Amino acid sequence: MRWLKGVLLPALLLCAALGLLVLGFHLRPAPAPAQARDAPALAGRFLKTNRGALDLKRKPAFFFGPHVPLEFFEEIALLPPEKRPHLVALSGTKREIDSLLRRAGLRENYCTCSGASPTDTVPSLVWAKDGRVVCYTCSVALEEIREMKYPLLLAAAEIPNPPGPGGNNAIRAAESIDGAVVGPGEVFSFYEHVGIPSAGRGYLPARSLIETSEGPEWIEDIGGGICRTATVLQFAVEKAGLEG
Repeated sequence: MRWLKGVLLPALLLCAALGLLVLGFHLRPAPAPAQARDAPALAGRFLKTNRGALDLKRKPAFFFGPHVPLEFFEEIALLPPEKRPHLVALSGTKREIDSLLRRAGLRENYCTCSGASPTDTVPSLVWAKDGRVVCYTCSVALEEIREMKYPLLLAAAEIPNPPGPGGNNAIRAAESIDGAVVGPGEVFSFYEHVGIPSAGRGYLPARSLIETSEGPEWIEDIGGGICRTATVLQFAVEKAGLEG
């Protein structure tokens, strides 16, 4: 019996040790899954980069590579620093990118995506607008960059423009002044800018109010109705606090 106890005790201890080993093996926590390399860099309106998260609602991101035409960067260089988009490189070496930005006169620090880029096309302009992500590529991106040069809307005004010959003429006059640039100290003349209305320019005969020796008089005249455009422009100027 003593022998049996002597044999059983080491055997039991051995089994217990094996049981602990097996138990320890089964209780070992599973390793955490590695993060996917292609996890999206875009989370809502924020883009994760090596320089931190970028808020694409406040400012768009310009995605580029070393072979993007220099024209894009020259247009960005013309923007005030506070309006320039974030520069996000999708490809290229540091030497290539530094050379490209230097030739355009840009000293901005560029960044790279921390995860899968929201676009594979370069050049692309990406930003968050109205709760969704907008992406413009290639030539459309260039036009959007150029539009960033213009100031924010200062004021707006509207008046009724009933359809007809007069309404057509008002629209033609508005198209004539669309995009007009008035420099500091310059004076803008609506009628000088619109010019003389003519049938060849798309204007139609319509009622026009003129001053006569006997007082105001309505006549049929080519271009009648452009005063509507002049009026709404004057209202906008007054709302903006500018001299009219």
